[in-house]
Amino acid sequence: MVVNHYYFPSNTNKPYLKTIKLPSKKSRDFSPISKSFQMDNNLLVAIFSIIPLIVGVHLWQKGISLIRNGIKAEGIVFKNNFKGSINNKSGLYFPVVRFLTEKQEWITKELDIGQYPALEEGKKLRLIYNQENPEEVEINSTFRLEILPRIFVAVGILMLILGLLGNLEIIELNFENT
Repeated sequence: MVVNHYYFPSNTNKPYLKTIKLPSKKSRDFSPISKSFQMDNNLLVAIFSIIPLIVGVHLWQKGISLIRNGIKAEGIVFKNNFKGSINNKSGLYFPVVRFLTEKQEWITKELDIGQYPALEEGKKLRLIYNQENPEEVEINSTFRLEILPRIFVAVGILMLILGLLGNLEIIELNFENT
């Protein structure tokens, strides 16, 4: 692309024409098929934003409930359950914790949030549980109860905004390898 740029040098009143050659953008095929594919990608991003939003809102509500009404207890990591991908080459370890409630009942429960690497079996943990439903238990940490849910919600909102802006053709989301 060639652009003509006029400017006035400081020592003269005559305009000076300077031709600037801009690097051309990679040509794209905006045929109806490729345009609809691009719109579908944007729509998919917006639709898939629902997943982190739902997970984040669920974890946030659970965290708020446990912080307000939960009972703190000390527990141990009883074991770790590995949940992997289809080929089991990657995945997360979900700690199974055991603790004693105020009513002197032993509860053994797999936590909802997995991690990598696994926690050491026998390790002592600070837990918080719902007094009415001791099976609703989580590690008592600010990150798990407050920060992680907000990260999920923020990622979901960001994905939703990007998907909608891309669908409205305000921005371009490019998922092609360049």
